[in-house]
Amino acid sequence: MNRTAAEIAERWSAGAAIVYLVTAEEERAVALCAAAAEARRGRPLVWSSRRGLAPVAPEAREPLAALEALLRTPAPALAAMLDFHLALREPGVDRAVRDLLPRLAAEGRCLAIVAPRLELPDGLAAEAAVLRLPLPDEAELGALLAEAVARERAAP
Repeated sequence: MNRTAAEIAERWSAGAAIVYLVTAEEERAVALCAAAAEARRGRPLVWSSRRGLAPVAPEAREPLAALEALLRTPAPALAAMLDFHLALREPGVDRAVRDLLPRLAAEGRCLAIVAPRLELPDGLAAEAAVLRLPLPDEAELGALLAEAVARERAAP
C-alpha cells in the first residue's frame, strides 16, 4: 500500500473523522482514499455535487443529503468529498459536520475532504487531520507507467 494511503488509514484508525487532503490531483486522491478504505476493510465512497454520493446515493448531490447518506451507509466507510471545502462555507453545513463528528468517529466513518487549498471553518480546523498530497513515489510512478503502457497496447 502507498505510504499516503497508509497515513490516511492510520489517521482514520486513530479516530480522525475528517482527513483533509490538500491537492489538485483529485483522481489520485480518490484512488488513495479507496486504498485506505480497502486497508481498513471499509467502503470507499466519492461525493461531488454533480455525481452525488457514489455508489450508495447518487441522488445525494446536496452536502447535507450526502452527510445523511453517509450516516446510513454501513461502517466502516470513507467518503472522499470533492470540493466540500466550498460547501463548508455555508453555516448550516459547517454546523452539521461539527454535530456529526462524534458519531462519525465512534461509528468508523470518515470524511476525506479533497481540495486544492486548505480552507476550513474555525470550528473544524482543530478537528481535521491535514495531509498535503506529496508527489508520487517510485512505486506509484511505476504503476502509472504500467497502466499507460497497457492502455496504449489495448488501443486499436
